[in-house]
Amino acid sequence: MLHGVVKNFAEEITTQGIAKIKRFHISKEEAQAFNLRKLMSFGSGIKRVEEGDYVKLYVNNKLMMSDTRMERITNTEFIRNAHGEVMIAGLGIGLILENLIPLYEKGEVTKIVVYEKYQDVIDLVAHRYTDRLPLEVRCEDIMTYKPSKEEKYDTLYFDIWPDICEDNLKDIRVLHNRWKSHKKEGAWMGSWMADFLRKRRTSERRSYYF
Repeated sequence: MLHGVVKNFAEEITTQGIAKIKRFHISKEEAQAFNLRKLMSFGSGIKRVEEGDYVKLYVNNKLMMSDTRMERITNTEFIRNAHGEVMIAGLGIGLILENLIPLYEKGEVTKIVVYEKYQDVIDLVAHRYTDRLPLEVRCEDIMTYKPSKEEKYDTLYFDIWPDICEDNLKDIRVLHNRWKSHKKEGAWMGSWMADFLRKRRTSERRSYYF
C-alpha cells in the first residue's frame, strides 16, 4: 500500500485560489460505521477506510481526492509499474509523487512530467516535490491537450477523476488512444480504477441478461 501525504501539510487548512487542502481525522467508530454503509451500498470493500489522520483536496469546493486507504490501494498498480520517464495526468495532493521518491532514489524512475488542469493546485502542491524529484509540472487539461510527436514515455498514467464512475471509461478510451503512439518500447500505460470499472460493467451486463 502507498504512503500517505498528511505529513506534508502541517496546517489544518491550506488554500491557494480555488484549491484547498484540509486535514481530517477518522476515528475507529467513524471508520466502522462508514465501512458498513459503503459495503451495503457499493457492494465492495474497496472504499473501506481506517482510523487515522488524512488530507483532502477540494477544487472549487468539490472534493477531488484524499490519501485514505482506498486512494492508496487503487494507485498501487501504477507504482509497481513505474519506470524510466514517467508521464502523469493529475497532480492531486502529490500522493503518487510521494511514492515515486523511493523509485527515483533507486534509479528506477529518471524523469516525471505531470499535467495538471488547475494552476492553483500546482502552486499548492508541486513545490513540495520539486527538490526531491526530477519533476516538471505543466498546467494543461489532459482531455484537450495534444502531445507533440517528440513526447515519448516509459510509463503513462491518467488519474484525473474524482469519482468511481463507469462514465470515466469513455475518457479512458479517448486518452489511451491519443497517447498510445507516445509509448516507448516496453512502456506501461494505465488509468485509475480502469480495470475495476471494466469488470463492474461486465458484471452488470451479465446480471441484466441472466
